[in-house]
Amino acid sequence: MKGVEERIKAIAERWFLTEPLLFNVYCTHKLEKNDNLSIPFQTGKMRLAYCPAQIEAVSDLELEDWLKAEALRIVLKHPYERVPPNANKTALGFASDVTVMQAMPLDIPLATYRGLGLKKNLSYEEYYRDLKDRPIAQIDYGKSGGQVDAGSQDSGSQYGGKSKELSEQQKAAQRAALWQDDPLATEMVNDQIVKAEATNNWGSLSGDLIETIKASLVVKMDYKRILSSFRASVISEHRELTRTRPNRRYEFEFMGSRYKFTTKLLVAVDVSGSVTSQSLVQFFSVINRFFKYGINSIDVIQFDSEVKEKVLKLKKAQESVKIIGRGGTDFQPPIDYYCKNPNYDGLIVFTDGCAPVPKISSRKKILWILTDQRAYDRSIEWIEKLPNSRAAWIPKL
Repeated sequence: MKGVEERIKAIAERWFLTEPLLFNVYCTHKLEKNDNLSIPFQTGKMRLAYCPAQIEAVSDLELEDWLKAEALRIVLKHPYERVPPNANKTALGFASDVTVMQAMPLDIPLATYRGLGLKKNLSYEEYYRDLKDRPIAQIDYGKSGGQVDAGSQDSGSQYGGKSKELSEQQKAAQRAALWQDDPLATEMVNDQIVKAEATNNWGSLSGDLIETIKASLVVKMDYKRILSSFRASVISEHRELTRTRPNRRYEFEFMGSRYKFTTKLLVAVDVSGSVTSQSLVQFFSVINRFFKYGINSIDVIQFDSEVKEKVLKLKKAQESVKIIGRGGTDFQPPIDYYCKNPNYDGLIVFTDGCAPVPKISSRKKILWILTDQRAYDRSIEWIEKLPNSRAAWIPKL
């Protein structure tokens, strides 16, 4: 009789011909045993962990469905992308379950949109937002028509497990326990998606799922990477002479030099009435993140139809900021302020994009960060026509 690991590898070997994308992403991860799990599989940190006690009693068909669920999570990059700060891991796990079951119906007990009382055809992020702040009383898996109490300590028996049983919430949290933003893992998965796209070899994946996977390749959604890239592109380099470092050619006979890297950014925050309070909280959360990128100080101006009061000079992350404004929107005042102050290396504008297109005389770089994808789609055409301007949006998590 085959052991659990041999059964898993046998399924993966069949995928080489039948499910090439799932096979390729499976091969990017290290398969390892974890007897402490109370779920069949756990993905994260480029590892695919399995618990023999949770798998021994299931059929090969059910085992393949469990493995497909994990491979699809990897393809959709749930473990490595779009993980919000201080995430509710239970909500992440359930949101992933619902997304997977909606994309590829499988004959295993994972939560569905019906079972959690959610709307159909929402995105992973939308399911997470709906779930993160509400208790989950019952889950209807739809296999036998009955309901499983999400708080029951006996609900783990359906996994055939012998190890410690957990509630359904705890199992969802365990599925997502290792998930964190990992650009390297994301790129490795993207490479396999590009390969599938180039060969048009998707296996049994549906057309709608293929389009969703293709859409995940779009870099513009990764606002964190764009912010980091923008910081690097506007960084200032100052050369200083020093006696403490020898000259490369003449040693201490002549002064050596060292380079001091600094970045002086201006951030303009749209505080007009069309920008929601939630968006403003997100804006300043992103601004605080810049201090993790090695920036020592940031000048922040607030604007609606005009630049409001004096510049706010930040030297560390702020827990709260007083918002002034909430009138109409005009991009020209903050743009003029930026152009008239040559000491800034770059400008970042946080906005919903609802204002007339400004005139820009400066060739200095500008990054526009929109409140959401809808605002991005509405504004990107005119932003791309502006000199040295690029844009991103903030996913709603």
